[in-house]
Amino acid sequence: MTEEREAERLLTAKQLANKLQISERQVRRLYQKSKIPGFKISYRCLRFDLDEVLGALKKNV
Repeated sequence: MTEEREAERLLTAKQLANKLQISERQVRRLYQKSKIPGFKISYRCLRFDLDEVLGALKKNV
């Protein structure tokens, strides 16, 4: 997969929150507690792969 396609698959915390129907704050809490995987791009910038997040949430249930 090319880098462009990979970048298109990555979601912001806000986009992930909308997909999961939870708050952006809850997404960040789940990430901080290592309940969901994410990529820290900079100090404030997080990105999430939806497939990886869904897999992690299924394991935690």
